[in-house]
Amino acid sequence: MEAMKKDHEAEVEDLKLENVDLNKRVEELRATKVWLLTEGAQLRSKHIHKGPELTQAIAAVNNAMSTVGVNVGVHGGYVHALKMKTPYGEVPLLNTNAEAELNTTVTCFYTLAFL
Repeated sequence: MEAMKKDHEAEVEDLKLENVDLNKRVEELRATKVWLLTEGAQLRSKHIHKGPELTQAIAAVNNAMSTVGVNVGVHGGYVHALKMKTPYGEVPLLNTNAEAELNTTVTCFYTLAFL
């Protein structure tokens, strides 16, 4: 009987040590969960927004929109010129200086200084 009692007490002590270890692990997991929900989510969001995949996708959409805009404009101008039998140089809203203005704007962009 005494031997069973000692075995039982030893088992209880082992279980208490295991319980302490498990409680420590639970606290570590809680801290990890808090970090994931606060800082981890923010870090993931920053990586997504600054990642090349998103940048490339936005650039592709921007380029596609520009192409569509140019095509719609060219088509509209062509249809209008055909209907009115207007010479190219007299098409309304035609800016023959557009390329020069673009070059000036690009030069200003590359020489931009931030204070």
